[in-house]
Amino acid sequence: MASPKVRTIVLVAYLSGDAGRAKCAYLEKVDAAIQAQGYRLLLIDQGGQPIETTCMVEQIPEGIDAGEYALTDAMRTAWASSAVLRSAVEMDAGYFGIDSETAARKTLSAAGYIREVLEREDAALCILWHQFNGVSLAVAEHCKAVNLPYLFAHLGPLPGTIIFEPQGQMAESRICTENERFLALPVSDDDLTQAQRYLDHLRETRADRKAQTEDPTITQAIGECRTKYNHVVFYAGQNDLRSGITPNSYPNKALHSPFLDNTAQGLTELKGWAQAHHCCVLAKPHPLDRTRKQLLKLHQPDSGIQVLEGANIFECLEASDVVVTILSTSSYLALIHGKPVVLLGKSLLNGKGCCYEVDTLEALAPTLDRALSDGFTEVQQERWLNHVAQLIRYYLFAYSEDAESRIGRGPACAAAHILESINRPG
Repeated sequence: MASPKVRTIVLVAYLSGDAGRAKCAYLEKVDAAIQAQGYRLLLIDQGGQPIETTCMVEQIPEGIDAGEYALTDAMRTAWASSAVLRSAVEMDAGYFGIDSETAARKTLSAAGYIREVLEREDAALCILWHQFNGVSLAVAEHCKAVNLPYLFAHLGPLPGTIIFEPQGQMAESRICTENERFLALPVSDDDLTQAQRYLDHLRETRADRKAQTEDPTITQAIGECRTKYNHVVFYAGQNDLRSGITPNSYPNKALHSPFLDNTAQGLTELKGWAQAHHCCVLAKPHPLDRTRKQLLKLHQPDSGIQVLEGANIFECLEASDVVVTILSTSSYLALIHGKPVVLLGKSLLNGKGCCYEVDTLEALAPTLDRALSDGFTEVQQERWLNHVAQLIRYYLFAYSEDAESRIGRGPACAAAHILESINRPG
């Protein structure tokens, strides 16, 4: 009797460097778990460097990554007719600092190569690491067109965790689009206790998704803000071109940020309120944000606007009275460390009752006043703990071994969730 056919799940990601090695180590465990159920992982690497892993790997050809492949007539027609593909090309053009034609060759040719692999392998599922890049948007559009199930994978908002999304990230996630349903999910006293213990651990160890550096000059600047001004606001930037708020052509842009287009615009809006309140703003650009030069132009130490590249986020949190962001996951770190958070955009925290939310520019100043006056309230703290308990029980999976030892839901659980997604409607 012939052995059952092993089905392929294709995962697309950047797999080079330290972050890539961590991904591969995790995915090898997922692969081992799904192989027991008659599946295998095939990794498509977008990084172009040698990869060491026990998983099957293919790499996008170097010429594609360099934007050297010619666009076919079909690709040009699709680019012209699809709003998603136009925003995908614009997103990558901005991120890589290249012209639209080169971006189209790079993005659409890479997506075309991935489509060929999906068809050749008769893939059961496609997993795209991070939604907000041109290739992911283009491949997801293809999957929709041919009814191929797909997931978006990305690191979770709590350090040490990962998410596999069936619908979309951040404001496009089901825990946002179906907020009331998510809030109604039950948690037990044991769930709340586990959540509190994990939060205590994260706070005590200063855990973060990225390593933090120390810079004495930045430490001094932060200290001077604390002594010279009545209040300190920490403003956390996000990677604008990789977060769903830029470019404006992205069809779901308004879901993520109804009235702001980028990190710099948010700081500009914050500036007048801060100066009226004799408040220092510590603004930290996202380290990968290619548009952070706009933010640096707003650096005015004499007026209390300090844009600090490379600042240690924990120093900024300790010095601050309020944390403001459009949708950076630094908001989760702020809540872990007991700071009130004001959201200017839409993230997983929206509607959960643990933050101050700004829905219009007119509401910005009074909301900031309230956050400064009331702080992180008892009600917000209760809802924050409930939110974390729901995340751990229903939504996040452990990415690090440390997280798995504390909250469970390791790679085997993630593998089961991935396999369930193959036959799950919608």
